[in-house]
Amino acid sequence: MHAADWSRRAPRHRHARSRHRRVEPLRAVRPGGSSSDEPHVPIELSVPHDVQHGGQLGANPLTRRDTPPAQLVARAVPSQQGRGGGTGSHRQTSEGAPVSTATHLPIDGVAVTGHQGKIIDQNDPRVLRELAHRLVRLKIDKPKSPPPAAKNQHPCAQDPDLKFKLNAAKSADRIDREIAQLESRVDKAAEVVSQRFDDVISLLERWDYVSDWRLTPRGALLSRVFHESDLLVAETIATKLLDGLDPTSLAALCSTFVYEHRSPEPAPEPTFPSTQLKSRFRQIQQLSMRLQREESAAGLTPHRAPDAGYVDTVVKWASGSELADLLDEDTTPGDFVRTMKQLIDLLRQVAQHAPDEVTRGAADAAVDRVLRGVVLSASTMPIGGAA
Repeated sequence: MHAADWSRRAPRHRHARSRHRRVEPLRAVRPGGSSSDEPHVPIELSVPHDVQHGGQLGANPLTRRDTPPAQLVARAVPSQQGRGGGTGSHRQTSEGAPVSTATHLPIDGVAVTGHQGKIIDQNDPRVLRELAHRLVRLKIDKPKSPPPAAKNQHPCAQDPDLKFKLNAAKSADRIDREIAQLESRVDKAAEVVSQRFDDVISLLERWDYVSDWRLTPRGALLSRVFHESDLLVAETIATKLLDGLDPTSLAALCSTFVYEHRSPEPAPEPTFPSTQLKSRFRQIQQLSMRLQREESAAGLTPHRAPDAGYVDTVVKWASGSELADLLDEDTTPGDFVRTMKQLIDLLRQVAQHAPDEVTRGAADAAVDRVLRGVVLSASTMPIGGAA
């Protein structure tokens, strides 16, 4: 009995004793008739009630001993005419078993697919597992497709452009889905950009680069610095960590912003020619770590930390050493020239925008010391390498 039909029965039918009563055998039910237990429901096909609700294919402790076990395994065969026009629930039963709801579709008949001849014990897990395996292995043929004539009964089948229109409709649906996906991506991207902008503004306000949507003097300095770690460079200049250094030491300290150790081997301990240079680098390191923490807290990508691996090399190069004396296994001439050109670019920015005039002069002199030899040749070489 399907749960949806319980409300239409009298209370007495909800008692277990109502299952004891026999119903009409399958052969005694005519198409379009009804069960004596369920007079309001037409009967076309039947399977046991206890099987539908996970019970035993056979004797049921609640049924009378003279009730024959279920022997029929069947499936409904929907009719082609009147599909969708049926009213009420169709019922199913096997001979001697209670009536059960099967489907709301019109049914033409019964297709027998197999028999379960052995009465099983529903309290034995092994027997139930064996029954489950049998049902999984049971091969049921698919219902036959309706004849071509039935398929062509719809008025649309007579349209000579039907195939073209169906393809056009599929294309339109696909385009609609793609447009919806693109709109969703744009909306999400706009939200991400807006949130990132707010996070950047909040960070700049905390570091005194923006106030009331206006640039502070530090903000004006930051706007003129072009570097991957621009905020760190601007903060280093603003906190006067580049002031009071000679041109060679200034070039060496600025190299910590452009050099990056790329070898898979661990970087060697950096060498500092003077305690002053070492002290300034340690202060820049602490500043960088504090800024990285705040960038991470704001959901921003932290900047690359400064690297002092080229300090000693830059000091020697700016002091007049030859390139051959500076190269090692991990440094190629190309790498050296590229690093020096990046360093010269940063020194020129310091020479133009540092607040302290002495620092600007030292940066300008540092450019002259670095821009020599192979670095000068590579910087003045025309595009394509032609002389």
